[in-house]
Amino acid sequence: MKKLLYFLIFIPVIAFAQQKEEVVNLSGKSAEVMYAKAKEWFALSANPGNVTIQVDNPAEQRIIGKGVKNIVYPVQKSESFIDVYYALSIQFKNGRYKYLLDVNSIKNEYGDEMSYEDFKSLTTKEGWKAYCQKIGIKPQFRSKAEVATIISVYSLMNKNFDYIIADLTSYLKSDQKEISW
Repeated sequence: MKKLLYFLIFIPVIAFAQQKEEVVNLSGKSAEVMYAKAKEWFALSANPGNVTIQVDNPAEQRIIGKGVKNIVYPVQKSESFIDVYYALSIQFKNGRYKYLLDVNSIKNEYGDEMSYEDFKSLTTKEGWKAYCQKIGIKPQFRSKAEVATIISVYSLMNKNFDYIIADLTSYLKSDQKEISW
């Protein structure tokens, strides 16, 4: 049972662990203002998880940060979690910004880490069976329960990363004025 719970921690990550890229229009906002506000957002917001800025290039109006987002989800009657290691690159031009969110790896609560490629094969019924045979365990849940868990965590991860981008966009749109002393 412990091996099965260990495995269920990793399955859901597979479906999301990919790049998300988009250009977001913010008409009326200069690249310089958005760049400065994004640096504030990285420093002040708790939404992206633990993030450190790796590249800060004012000449190109580019910021790249590495982060860890902790995703908690239910497994049967208990909670489990995964830490998703990702990079977020943001570049600004007048009136718009482009982001690239790239999941690098996923680590379960026991400290075991896997790459996206390793997870990808587990998203199919055949991949699931092959993995179980490889590690010598017999699946204990019906396929419907396994798929339900995958869909649930996949949805939760998407919501978490969509919320990070929505929060960043909202922060960049805001017109915060400095308090006069």
